[in-house]
Amino acid sequence: MLVFIIGLTSIAYANPIDNPRADEIYQLFDSGGFISDKENRKLLDEYKSILSTDDIVRQKLYIRLNCWSLPTNTTEKIKAAVNYADEYLQIYSQPTPSLIGIDLQYCKAWYLHAQGKNDSLFADLDAAITSAYLLEDPRLIADGRSIRGSILSYLGNFSAALEDLITAQNLYESLNLTYWANVNLGDLANSYRRFGDAQTALKYQIKLEKNYLQNKQRYEANLTNNQIALSLEKLERYEEAIARYQKTHDFWLTENHPIAAADASISIAGNFINLNRLNEADDILQRAQKLITPDNDNSYSYMNLFMAEVHYLQNDYDQAIIKINNAEKAFNFSNNIRGLNQALQLKSKIYQASQQWQQAYEALALFVESHLSLDKQVFSERNAEMQARFNTNKIQTENEWLIQRDKDKEAQLNIMQRN
Repeated sequence: MLVFIIGLTSIAYANPIDNPRADEIYQLFDSGGFISDKENRKLLDEYKSILSTDDIVRQKLYIRLNCWSLPTNTTEKIKAAVNYADEYLQIYSQPTPSLIGIDLQYCKAWYLHAQGKNDSLFADLDAAITSAYLLEDPRLIADGRSIRGSILSYLGNFSAALEDLITAQNLYESLNLTYWANVNLGDLANSYRRFGDAQTALKYQIKLEKNYLQNKQRYEANLTNNQIALSLEKLERYEEAIARYQKTHDFWLTENHPIAAADASISIAGNFINLNRLNEADDILQRAQKLITPDNDNSYSYMNLFMAEVHYLQNDYDQAIIKINNAEKAFNFSNNIRGLNQALQLKSKIYQASQQWQQAYEALALFVESHLSLDKQVFSERNAEMQARFNTNKIQTENEWLIQRDKDKEAQLNIMQRN
């Protein structure tokens, strides 16, 4: 299980209890760098063990750290993580708004997104971001808008995603939070790729990868390498994309993460299909099928989509229908509209090739309806994106005001603590 957590808010007020080692451990997490599962648990256990019972500030920080660090490699574990957040949201329901309440809502929203429950998470996430504005805490605002922007981008709501991600980017840069600015910039690049501007995405991603490699941030560089592969694939530079995916695959194997490696291999298979190298694609997908289960939602959906396409191109329509139904169900579960459109279009072709005309018509009708809806949204998003680009100065001015207010508040709190 790999967890690249969103940034936690720093201690916003002076703590009268001195504990340098606890603060050192906290900074390791808050800096955003990769921590292995084993080291992650070890550090959290140490952090908890060295806190005094009356150290309320750090006790709350531990709860927040622990929420973001819970295992998420199965459906049941993600459900348990949501329950953890709910439990402590109930305990710390008052006063409101509070740092711990807002951060736990962010944590819960991220796990609900992992569950595919995107329809039910936005009301609480929006309320938490509004509360962060009430507290005038620029770090909490940046974290919330980065999370929401990432989820909106995944769902295809690009105008709202860009507004959130641009706001978060300006805040992270103004706060000199370089690591989180880079993570957010990666999400911005992904949004441009999904938006259809893979060339702009690639420009950002190449820059990010260079920064990560120079700073010897291997895990971050690997994730960016995978995003570069996606952009190259979008640009139909399939051989280059395969080389990039292979690099990601080999990295995860050396890190002993076979599921992540299998996910990269599925992407390689997709590019082999684009090059009409069907036997190679089929071999890869058969091996991936031994590791990937419905719990591996994104990998499972695309694995079945590509297997259906291979069977279709090899005229094995019965198997193609089985696989495309699996893919359609998985894409619906995760609310992945772009993937669902691919599945519906292929499904129509399979039924047409097998002369099942009624089923072909029904699948095509669903595809056209979904695609027209997406086209309408994208047209709206393109207009909104231009507006977002021209509003960056306004966003930056508002962010500078927030940061100055935060500095003033911190100075007042320090004076109060000295008194």
